[in-house]
Amino acid sequence: MSAFLRGFLFGILMVLPTLGFCQFTDDFSDGDFTANPTWTGDAANFEVDGNQKLHLNAPAESDTSYLSVTSEAIDDATWEFLVEMDFNPSSSNLSRVYLVANNQDLTGAVNGYYVRLGGETEDRISLYRQTGTSSTQIITSQDGLLDTDPSGARVRVTRSSNSDWELFADTSGGSAFTSLGTANDTTYVQSLYSGVWCKYTSTRSDKFYFDDFNVTGNPFVDAVAPTVVSVSAVSNTEVDIQFSEAVDQTTAETLTNYLADNGLGNPISAVRDGSDNALVHLTFATQFTNGTTYGLTISNVEDLAGNPVITVTEPFIYVIPSPAGFRDVVINEFMCDPTPFVGLADAEFVEVFNTSNNYIDISGWKLGDASSFGTLGSHVIGPQEYALLVSTTTANLFAFYPNVVQVTSFPSLNNSGDSIILLNTSEEVIDELGYDLSWYGDEAKEDGGYSIEQINPFASCVNASNWSGSEDVLGGTPSAVNSVFDDAPDTIGPSLIGVEILGTQTVRATFSESLDGSGISAMSFSIQPDLNVVAASVSSSFGNSVQVSFGNPIDTGVVYLLSATGILDCEGNALDADSGQTVILPFTADSGDFVINEVLFNPYTGGSDYVELVNVTDRPLNLKGWMLANFDDEDGISNFETIASENYAVAAGGYVLITEDTTEVRANYINHGIDNFIQADLPSYNNDSGTVYLLNIDTVLSEAFSYSEDMHFPLLDDVDGVSLERLDVNRPVSDMGNWHSAAQTAGFGTPGLENSQLYLTNPSSGEVSFDPEIFSPDNDGYNDVLNINYSFATPGFVATIRIYDSNGRPIRQLATNELLGTNGTYTWDGTSDNGEKARIGMYVVLFEAFNDSGDKAVHKFSVTLGGRL
Repeated sequence: MSAFLRGFLFGILMVLPTLGFCQFTDDFSDGDFTANPTWTGDAANFEVDGNQKLHLNAPAESDTSYLSVTSEAIDDATWEFLVEMDFNPSSSNLSRVYLVANNQDLTGAVNGYYVRLGGETEDRISLYRQTGTSSTQIITSQDGLLDTDPSGARVRVTRSSNSDWELFADTSGGSAFTSLGTANDTTYVQSLYSGVWCKYTSTRSDKFYFDDFNVTGNPFVDAVAPTVVSVSAVSNTEVDIQFSEAVDQTTAETLTNYLADNGLGNPISAVRDGSDNALVHLTFATQFTNGTTYGLTISNVEDLAGNPVITVTEPFIYVIPSPAGFRDVVINEFMCDPTPFVGLADAEFVEVFNTSNNYIDISGWKLGDASSFGTLGSHVIGPQEYALLVSTTTANLFAFYPNVVQVTSFPSLNNSGDSIILLNTSEEVIDELGYDLSWYGDEAKEDGGYSIEQINPFASCVNASNWSGSEDVLGGTPSAVNSVFDDAPDTIGPSLIGVEILGTQTVRATFSESLDGSGISAMSFSIQPDLNVVAASVSSSFGNSVQVSFGNPIDTGVVYLLSATGILDCEGNALDADSGQTVILPFTADSGDFVINEVLFNPYTGGSDYVELVNVTDRPLNLKGWMLANFDDEDGISNFETIASENYAVAAGGYVLITEDTTEVRANYINHGIDNFIQADLPSYNNDSGTVYLLNIDTVLSEAFSYSEDMHFPLLDDVDGVSLERLDVNRPVSDMGNWHSAAQTAGFGTPGLENSQLYLTNPSSGEVSFDPEIFSPDNDGYNDVLNINYSFATPGFVATIRIYDSNGRPIRQLATNELLGTNGTYTWDGTSDNGEKARIGMYVVLFEAFNDSGDKAVHKFSVTLGGRL
């Protein structure tokens, strides 16, 4: 064979290992670990001993030492090696053999895989994945596999091209391998190094041995071109390009591979980042124009495998953020109650909108409600652009929306009413609002699933009339134009909607929308009878309330009229001409001044209980400090809930309805006095029976009503949602005949209004009387009951009351030997003793009474029970 042929064949054999198959073996039989192959690292701490094994021979101190060797095997690969430790391993003395690593220094941050021998209290052999400095166990053996002294094993690991791993071991050091487990892990698909790593204490620094390395397999073949992840301007002349993978330095720094439009041309400098090889810094000669969008064309840049990027043009924009003034960025839409599902994510969000023509940096701003604040992540919002503020814990639910900004400690918004506040980094208010259920403008949407949208984000005024429940089929329009958007100017003036007494010489006047506070003074208000207005100024953060002070004190019980003139809203619209509200400083109420008048204890499904009170005096009373309670078997009267914590005037003979959900009560009852509603916490009242306790401002019991479901009109098929109404406030609350189911014609309840079953007892014209002569117990609210009134000159009478039909048959026994007061009333609802409705016709009432003095009174009279034929 010629010398040429021998040389050619030798050259082919030398090249074969690089043609897609990668391997190395080392049994250290040459006595050298620095060549064939070359191990590098803490070389001074290792040697090849007399038994031709790689031996750790480090100084006697606690430390870690490593050696690494070039190794690209990873596809269809097998790693085999022997590890011996002349001790029982522990968390302070253990070894690792790195199969795959991207870093030559195995003591630093490494991406790859290693086999760990020992280190756990269970003395196992395990396969780990390492990401940076964090490790995750993939496969592990049974406990106690290395619980010996000395300890060690011959290990084999295989990995398929599909990233299927399997771990084998023979703790005798032979080749009778046992599988310890399998796993699939695709995290890393490229290798540059393998190696050994030892952790030891001073007494174990020379007791690690390694031998018989045999690694076979294919290297990772990169055939995927890099892509452009992002292009961003970092100054007025510099742009950063982030690629999907490390790029070749030569092509990355070729200036002609980059071309920007709008007159920028090629950059004058291109530098691959020194620590991140996937990042390239460009510098242009011409400064960027603020707010201008440029297109950067990128071509011919290659990854480390020589794959060129597909030519692409990416936009970038350079902006100089401007400071924001009030409502330059507005709260434009918010989801406070995402359940039940309508079409959007089951999570709260707040959308903001830049109404200005500037770019505004909202990074680090604060988003809050009435109780807490969160911090916005980094974001610059452009002119007329939206940003969607979401919690860091729910951000994944909004991944498909543009301009999502994560908020740490996102405030939890109340379903039925709360504040939303947007502050800049100086904690100046940029926008704020205070909402309640009425902002939906649609009772069906108040149950949840719909956002509340701003109608005109460019309006200067913040008020409920500029908001509405979303009309979008999905229930909202996050990061998009609102479904209710209308930028027509506001031409409606404000109106005075309420007055609250703050002190004997001060009131708060509340208006329907935000006001122009610059023109408000004492001259803007007048009050009759005159109290001499001395000062007036906007008092609320929303700008819709004015504190008005008088030179003279408000007299108790006097009805005043407060009027306003010359006031403008923040859009410049003038106040309604007829704006005026009454002001009454009520009297302090005593026990018995308020009585329980109507109770709903078994509401419709999902509804709320309510308790109605009535002021039975002839003067206005203050309800402030009065409480409702219930009964607990252990604590007695308990669960006290204050009805009103501020002054609350109830007119003479006036009604007040207390419930936890005024909107629900208004929706369920067609006859209601919404102006007399108070939304407040109630004690829990059972659906079948219980007691409503009413306590005065001194926590003294004023009245107690013990109710039961049996008190309802017995002919009703269903009493859910039916209230019990008091017939006569002058009759005792404990008189069961003084209560009746609310009339069906009134909608089974009259919250805040006169009762449908109101029936004031007529004074007796003798000892016993009755009314009406004809009654019709059909629950229609008209003459539903018969009242039997009695009046005796002396006390001590005992009565028996029986009702007979026209044939003399007993129908109902209303009383049996019951001790009477000097006067009172019994009520018959037209039912028999067995609970059935009596027939239409004539009936006889026999009223017999006697006392211990031998006096006797017998009254007999006829009544007519009517009804529809």
